[in-house]
Amino acid sequence: MDDLRFWKLIILFVSLALISCEKEIEDTIDLNSFDEITEEDMYEFLVPAMEFDYFEVRYSGCGEIEFETIYESGTKCYGFSDTTKCIGQSDSLKSEEDGFHFDCLPSCCSYYVVSQINQTNQIYATTSDLKTFLGNIDSKSDALFLAFSHGYSYEYDSKDRAAIKEIENGFQIIAKKRVSDCSPYQVDKFLLEITTNGNINILEQNILYKDNGSCI
Repeated sequence: MDDLRFWKLIILFVSLALISCEKEIEDTIDLNSFDEITEEDMYEFLVPAMEFDYFEVRYSGCGEIEFETIYESGTKCYGFSDTTKCIGQSDSLKSEEDGFHFDCLPSCCSYYVVSQINQTNQIYATTSDLKTFLGNIDSKSDALFLAFSHGYSYEYDSKDRAAIKEIENGFQIIAKKRVSDCSPYQVDKFLLEITTNGNINILEQNILYKDNGSCI
């Protein structure tokens, strides 16, 4: 056996050994210490940095004015003397930015937030804008929504793919994220740490789904 073939075999055996030794996230943590994530958890406990009169989370096609309101809190156009004008101004808000948590490939859709306070409309259409809107990450909805804005998502009611635990100075979250759209199409599972100041740290990462023949 020539030296080149010998070393190729050694590399192959080492790679296979490493793959076989890789543990799933749930094998290295105690899932019993985590809470299951439900669809309502994303928004129900949001604690924005300011006490807004009203805010809503919107979903729309990238660059489109039309939108769907995913969640709302407060009274829309509270305190505005001309409610009809206020609603028109609010509904026409669309930033030059396309939003966050892009999806709908091969097309494009995303999310953004619109708020109202002291008769002023404000839009939050980037991940940094959202951090300003949320302020300190001091609730599980804050943590889930911030991670969501960076492309992570949750398989609700599946604890090994969507779970959260409060820790000192933040939260730990089990979530998934598409890491490759083509050659291969790949979705990974993550154990994240979300700090109270809004940092997102990857603690563990495993392949959840991979298809070398698929593209979107």
